[in-house]
Amino acid sequence: MNITAKLRRRLYIIPVTTFILGTWQIYRLRWKLDLISKMKDRTTREPIPIPSDLKHRCQELLYSHVSLSGNYDHSSELYLFPRPFNADRIALPTYRPNHPGIQVITPFYCNELKARILVNRGWIPKQQKNPNTRQEGQLQGEVTLVGMVRDSSKSFVYSGKNRPEINEWQYVDVNEMSGICGTEPIILDCSYESSIQGGPIGGQTNINIRNKHVEYICVWYGLTVVIGYILFKSRASLPRKQFPLIRNK
Repeated sequence: MNITAKLRRRLYIIPVTTFILGTWQIYRLRWKLDLISKMKDRTTREPIPIPSDLKHRCQELLYSHVSLSGNYDHSSELYLFPRPFNADRIALPTYRPNHPGIQVITPFYCNELKARILVNRGWIPKQQKNPNTRQEGQLQGEVTLVGMVRDSSKSFVYSGKNRPEINEWQYVDVNEMSGICGTEPIILDCSYESSIQGGPIGGQTNINIRNKHVEYICVWYGLTVVIGYILFKSRASLPRKQFPLIRNK
């Protein structure tokens, strides 16, 4: 391959750029690993009493377990679907992976906060969307539960649009959901242990943080090596007269 020295000098920008991008991905990898470590630590800690200022600390306490008591308002359920069943904690013989179900989000009056919040009670089969088919689980009166602090969670997996006018939600939008239900912009995922007989099955939180930074590092540094080698070989193939600073001895 024979290219001019002027063009070759411009092409040197490419491996320099790919090297910088690869180095930047190393910093991103360290940040992501630290984030994953913090999340694992939070998810394995014992539940804490729900803080009175949780509204202002949702990001700080994200994925932490909190305990609380209060009453459900079953008249204003919201439905997230399609959702697969998380079988990490319990096997469900009747569940088929190709038949996703629904997650039920219910307004909850929290005694400790003296305010209404949202609680994702868990998973139900699609045919039980009508509350009349699961009256046993529509518990009235005060309940105590443990929930994981969550936030809005639009995912590339669920790329559809929310249709609140017909109560069809593809992803969690805390602000919009709380506005419709008249609650604080707080949402908790109910734990499996807090599930109510005949009601939604809790413990459906599925935390997946994409971590492909190692792949990106390999790609960018690989391009740096390949392009650098090509430029080196092209330089070696150029006639010596194109290098005025080189003198024949």
